Amino acid sequence: MSALSVYLAWIGAANALGVGLLLGALNERFADGLLRRWTGMIPPDQPYQHSAFGRVWLWWAAIGTGLFAALNFVALGWPPAYARVIAWGDVYCYGSFEALAIAASLSSRWGPGVRVAHVLWIGQTGWGVWALLR
Repeated sequence: MSALSVYLAWIGAANALGVGLLLGALNERFADGLLRRWTGMIPPDQPYQHSAFGRVWLWWAAIGTGLFAALNFVALGWPPAYARVIAWGDVYCYGSFEALAIAASLSSRWGPGVRVAHVLWIGQTGWGVWALLR
């Protein structure tokens, strides 16, 4: 299995798991656990509560993440030149997510757990570049 195939399979699986977490977050108690109690992404003294529009945003995120998972899985069977387009899209997204994580880390509105996102986003971006340059 090529480095690119392993990367695409991992990203597809991670996004499939992400769909499950996003759907779970439709439950406010689960969302609070995920964002505040378990990961520390939001400050510990501010319990998470859905806004009037939060569930719609979660559905949109789950649908988009599901497509992202499917694209990565489907690209496993594509010719390498086409699969690389999906991997470059992954690199673009995860690099952009890292830029957002940097901004969140510099803000006092987020909890200390947001710093853990750097490991995820830098790791997935760097791994993607590495797999693409092999």
